Amino acid sequence: MKSEMYFAMLVALLLSINVMAQQTATGHAVDLGLSVEWSDCNIGATEPDDYGSLFGWEDFEKDLFPEWLINYPKSETYVNISATKYDFATIKWGVSWRLPTREECLELLEKCQWQWMSENGVYGMKVIGPNGNSIFLPASGYQKGKLILDQGKYGHYWSGTLTNDYGHYSFEMCFANNGNYWAFNHRNWSVIAIRPVKVSTNN
Repeated sequence: MKSEMYFAMLVALLLSINVMAQQTATGHAVDLGLSVEWSDCNIGATEPDDYGSLFGWEDFEKDLFPEWLINYPKSETYVNISATKYDFATIKWGVSWRLPTREECLELLEKCQWQWMSENGVYGMKVIGPNGNSIFLPASGYQKGKLILDQGKYGHYWSGTLTNDYGHYSFEMCFANNGNYWAFNHRNWSVIAIRPVKVSTNN
């Protein structure tokens, strides 16, 4: 009887620790004057200048082997997993958070000012919205096998939109240490960062 009680207490303690860790990792929404609010940090980060964790598209738990194309969805049209059961931002941070869509990424790219800079020794882009508020996107690089490459030089950020290019690509935002930034269709098995969004309170 005592052992069962101790086991129940242990389970409750572990669950509470997990919930607290999840709450601690949740970013703060920043209103940039756009259609959605952007988190001030990446998933897996505790500060805006932390790189956070890197993920494959719709393979966020990294259980699949990147070489097997059959593991990833294929479509001839745009498909969006933002705010669905496959959205890791929603799974990790709760229903108010989700992956940005292709359109929301384009809005960030086209309507904001982007400035290459260093924040607390971490290189990345300061993104200034139409209303003057800003977020910092670290140059988090990408993961290939067990290696993390181009950290501090390039930033890659997933959207929730599968593209129709070759069937196994999804839309992402990219930027480089030369100050350039652009939209790109990246292979689904690429392992890169996630910056969640939430619905703007001004809409």
